[in-house]
Amino acid sequence: MPTSRAPCSPRIVLGEHARASCRPRTVVPERARARRVTAPGGLRRRIRELRRIAWGWLVLGCLLFVSRPAIVHADPGERVGLVTAQPTGALALAFAGELRAAGFSVVTIPPPAQAPAFAVLRDLARAHEVAATVWFDDGRGAGVLTIWVVDRVTGKMVVRELEGGPPTDKAAAKLAALNGVELLRASLRELEDLPQPPSAEVEPSAPVKRLVTRAPPTYRFDIGGGVSGSAGGVRPAAHVGLGVRFELHRWAGLRVMALVPVVGSRLRDREGYARLTIAQLLAGPHVPLRPPGVVVRPDVGVLVGVAMLQFEGVAIPPLLGRSDRLFTFSAMFDAGLSIRVSPTLRIRADAGVGLAAPELAITFVGRPVGRWGRPFGQGTLGLALGLN
Repeated sequence: MPTSRAPCSPRIVLGEHARASCRPRTVVPERARARRVTAPGGLRRRIRELRRIAWGWLVLGCLLFVSRPAIVHADPGERVGLVTAQPTGALALAFAGELRAAGFSVVTIPPPAQAPAFAVLRDLARAHEVAATVWFDDGRGAGVLTIWVVDRVTGKMVVRELEGGPPTDKAAAKLAALNGVELLRASLRELEDLPQPPSAEVEPSAPVKRLVTRAPPTYRFDIGGGVSGSAGGVRPAAHVGLGVRFELHRWAGLRVMALVPVVGSRLRDREGYARLTIAQLLAGPHVPLRPPGVVVRPDVGVLVGVAMLQFEGVAIPPLLGRSDRLFTFSAMFDAGLSIRVSPTLRIRADAGVGLAAPELAITFVGRPVGRWGRPFGQGTLGLALGLN
């Protein structure tokens, strides 16, 4: 690189004589100087271009990822196949609508050349990976519509014939579709008594369980027999327990209970004896501790109401007997346990302990011989019938 010498400039150094110092200075040609100045700007432009290209590839990749076809692995238990040659007909649309409302997806299957049979419908269900196949067949005779259902959840076939032939309007198609759904439900109801059928090929899905499960009863009527007693010298007595439960929610309800005396107790002393009968009418909230439908379902509750004590005094002469009827308020904590026998019938046991205010006192010739109410208890064993 060419060099040139610039004029010497003096440099002052402390403690020395001033002397001139001449240093060589590099001279850069104009072309090289221009290249060295513009090089950083070109690099920045190159970086900006690479950044734009990277952002473009990133946006393109995101678009491709979002627009790619979704791969859905459907559960066979959530699909039902409808064998029909008219997928847009009134019957097919009505049946598909009922099944979709129950949570199923519907697969339309063209009818095969063979006549409806268990093996044919089972093979169609396997080939299309559905839980069940339903075939509305009108080829068995004039005026008859036959519904064939084969489900792989229980491994069986059910058939039902409807008079009137193929539906001709929307109302008739709706009725036929409901019959098909109910026939499928009837086939799947085997799961209530046999959760794992031996011929099953498909596990019960959530829509299948919803279709099979009945709504829990809204009302339950209780009836049973038991004993009740109290501290204070009053012997236990037998009663009949009657009650009704209102299921306001799966975790809350309202209960009304009546204890009707059947066999009273006796209180004896030297002046004579008294026959006692005690009846109660109670009501209050109860809280189930397990959801509806389980085999064993405990619950607790608090009941308040009124108790009636009726006694008939039988005195030894010359004393005279007297009969009376007393009322008092009562409150009881109750715990119960029910065991399912069927969807609507349960065996039920109840036990409760409570207090009466005021306490009832029994007197002979002005002398107290017994008391009732602090505390008292009762136990009942019976049946509970559920209704909707």
